[in-house]
Amino acid sequence: MYPVMLNLKNKKVVIVGGGMVAARKLRGLQSENAQITIISPQVDFEINPNKVRWIKADYLPELTKDADIVFACTNDKAVNQMIYQDAAQHQWINNVSNKESSDLYNVSVVQDEAVTYAISTNGTNPALAKKTRIRLQEFLKIKRKEE
Repeated sequence: MYPVMLNLKNKKVVIVGGGMVAARKLRGLQSENAQITIISPQVDFEINPNKVRWIKADYLPELTKDADIVFACTNDKAVNQMIYQDAAQHQWINNVSNKESSDLYNVSVVQDEAVTYAISTNGTNPALAKKTRIRLQEFLKIKRKEE
């Protein structure tokens, strides 16, 4: 994998799913000025209708055809795999249930003044990435106090 920072301004981003993982993806994307759509019959989180479009439906390929990036965040591995298989060549897919069927995956991020730190376990251990992120945040906080 090649680590990059993406400018998502005006990019069409679709999140398929309405659970905890979809909520986490949405939180990370909302400040990026992307055109975000959620596809799910129901969601376990609040959606600001002024910032996010919600299609209250099960996944259908035609609902993602215009997306630049699709996050397959359902609780059904078969549906997530179908989303990956249905993707157009220009689309980037994050299948949260199978890193082998993903064009990208998220990193754990620490923002400190003018520096952004990205932590990755290459999709193998999100809990370790989170633990490392917390340790880095604590370390940077101590260093700031020492300065």
